[in-house]
Formats: sequence, structure tokens, C-alpha cells
Amino acid sequence: MRAFHVPPTYHGPGWPAARPADGPGRRQEEDAKKDSKVEELAQEFLGKLRGTRGDERLDVLKTYSAKFLELAKKDPKSDESFEALSFVIGMGQADASKAFDMLKEHAKGEKIAQVVKIVNRVPTDPAAFDLLKAVMEKNEDKKVQALACKELVAAYEKAASRGKLLKENEELRERAEKMQGKAVVAKLIDNIDANEKSGKQVAKTLEEKYASLITVVAVGKPAPEVVSKDLEGKEVKLSGLKGKVVVLDIWATWCPPCRGLIPGSRDLVKKMKDKPFVLVSVSVDKDVGTVKKFMDKNPMPWTHWHNGPDGGIVDDWEVEAFPTIYLIDHKGVIRKKIVGADPKEIDAMEEEADRLVKAAEEAKKN
Repeated sequence: MRAFHVPPTYHGPGWPAARPADGPGRRQEEDAKKDSKVEELAQEFLGKLRGTRGDERLDVLKTYSAKFLELAKKDPKSDESFEALSFVIGMGQADASKAFDMLKEHAKGEKIAQVVKIVNRVPTDPAAFDLLKAVMEKNEDKKVQALACKELVAAYEKAASRGKLLKENEELRERAEKMQGKAVVAKLIDNIDANEKSGKQVAKTLEEKYASLITVVAVGKPAPEVVSKDLEGKEVKLSGLKGKVVVLDIWATWCPPCRGLIPGSRDLVKKMKDKPFVLVSVSVDKDVGTVKKFMDKNPMPWTHWHNGPDGGIVDDWEVEAFPTIYLIDHKGVIRKKIVGADPKEIDAMEEEADRLVKAAEEAKKN
């Protein structure tokens, strides 16, 4: 089962990486069929959730988070428990802390990687740290250990960042307390410095112990290879663009902030014409035909690749929301990452791109 993220409201700058078809809908209905008791509760939950908003939606999530947790408690080591706990985590409520704790029973199992992959796509919960540590210690699969280590680094970094936001923004803090509970929020605020320090320590372990087993995507590091397809189905690679400054824009046609960036992207591409620069929009839409039809009505005169929802880039490049944009220099080193469509960040990225293009031109001359 692939757990999902169904936030009652979304307060981030981008659009959640759990697209409509990955949220409370088709995929969950298909996955739930694996177990009759989970399926029965899932269908009941999905029926109650449809059409809800605001506090009503939050009430449904809280109610069914508790029901899935109780179902999991009946046989904590069973596959049914694992499925139920995955639902609990995806809902992002206060019960997620208990679910993360119970999932340590499954730290040795093959399925645990499914949960590890979505830890950083749901609301930050310090209880996730212990689960990831347990997977690193107990799972015999080195690749799963490496994945847990990578996600633990990201979890500490996200917790520190989230803690700062919650400390500074009273409105956001109140919403988070309502959703996750005051204890979780207080822990995030109290442990900002400790989480930053822990993140650096685990990052060292990741580099020393698991570098050969995991894709590391980080500012200042060489961009890992991306193998995708263009809109005609031809294989394309990120490495084929070396020597040019690349803006890698991971997006979807159904993402409102992504669509909002299109006019500015047209201007950027026009400005960079005939320079060592390329804008690559990588679509995660399910069907390439959807992208083509969208572009028929919305001209996007630059390079387009189609990755699809399961093509790997969402996991490998740590995409939590759309758009996620990476700026890569002519040597293939990541220089900036932007999540969302904040105008100030986009402007800063374009200014940096201009400087990098000039550096690329100088390098070509020399």
C-alpha cells in the first residue's frame, strides 16, 4: 500500500505532491482491497471525507485516524496493522505519533520502505525519528537502511525549519496545534537547535556509510542523473545537458501554482535565447496526452519531459510539493532549490541563473 497525505488544509507555498488521483480516491480504493477489514473502514472513511472542507474535514480525519489506530492495535505485527497504520500517518493527525511508534514492530519487514518514503511528505512529527532509526538498526536490507538514513536527514532538517516557522507565526502555530496536538508543536519549537545538529550528524553517516546506495540531492552537490522521456517517448538524460545552466521544473498540469509560473517562464526563456541555458519542465501527469493537450492551449516553448507519477523523480529528488524547481550550473552542480511559486524566490532564482549563464559563457571562451 502507498500511504497518502490528505491535509485538511495546505499552508505551504506549493501544491502537495499527493496528486488528486493519489489522494483519497482511486489508488486508495485499489490498495484497500488487499484486506477486507481495512477495505471496509477505508470505504467508510472515503465516503465521509468526500465533499468536506475546513473543520468538518478535520473532524472526519480525526475520527477515522482513531478508528484505523484501534484496528491496528488488535494485532500490531500483522499486515493489516501495517496497512491501518499507514492510513493513520497519511492523515497527519495527532494519532500519527502513536502510529510511528507502533510501526517499529515492522522495522525489519520488506514493506517498511513504503512508509519510510512518505515520512517527509506528511506533517512533521518528531516520533518519526525513532521509526527511521529503528529501520536503520534492524532492517537487513542495506538499501532500506540507506533510504531511512536519507529520510532521517531530511526529517531533522524539516523539523528544524518547521519549528522556526511555528515559533514565529502564531496563526500557523495554532493551526498546527489543532491538527497535530500541542505536545508535537511544542517539541518542534523546543528542539530547533538540537534537530539542526542531529541532521548534520546523520548527514555525515549517510555520506560515510551509504553514499554508494542512495541518491543524494542537495544544494552544492552534483545533480544525480535523471533518465526520462520527452513528449514523443524518446529517452532523455539530464547529463546530456552538461555545459548549460539548467532550470529543472518538476510540475503537473493540475497544479495551480505550476500553471501560474508559465507566463514568467516564457519571459525567462525569451531572455535566455541563444545562451547556454535550458528550462526543462518534467511533468508527473499520468498521461503524456494530458500534457500535450494542455500545451496546445497554453504555449510553453521550451524543453519538456514526461516522468509520470511513478517514474522515480518524485522519490529520488525529494519532491514534497509542486512545483519543485532546481537550478543547476553548467558543471552539473545544484545551486538552488525552490518549493512552490513564491515570487521573491523565483526572482532570486532567475537572477542567480543569469549569473551562472555568464559564468558558463566565460568558461566556454576559456
